[in-house]
Amino acid sequence: MSKHSRRDRDYEYMGFVKCQPCLLGHLRDCEGPVEADHAGERVGYRAPDSSCISLCSKHHRDRHASAGFFSTMTRAQRRVWLDDKIAETRGRYCRRFSAVQF
Repeated sequence: MSKHSRRDRDYEYMGFVKCQPCLLGHLRDCEGPVEADHAGERVGYRAPDSSCISLCSKHHRDRHASAGFFSTMTRAQRRVWLDDKIAETRGRYCRRFSAVQF
């Protein structure tokens, strides 16, 4: 494997993300299963697993093609939206056990 294609793996986090609803589900045009979209800034050629967000297949494709919901956003606006959704998803992941009573 090339040193440029390596990324830090976090399979537990990615599994959590894939079990979440699509972040654009409110648009009611989701298609396909929810995917763990590597939405963070790229380190080398790949973003780390810790930057994944939950998007259905359609919205994942739209994000990469700057289509649909993302078509009217500038690159800077997309980055702000993605960073916000990464933080939101990471927050949910970190709080997942806070309601559990021991």
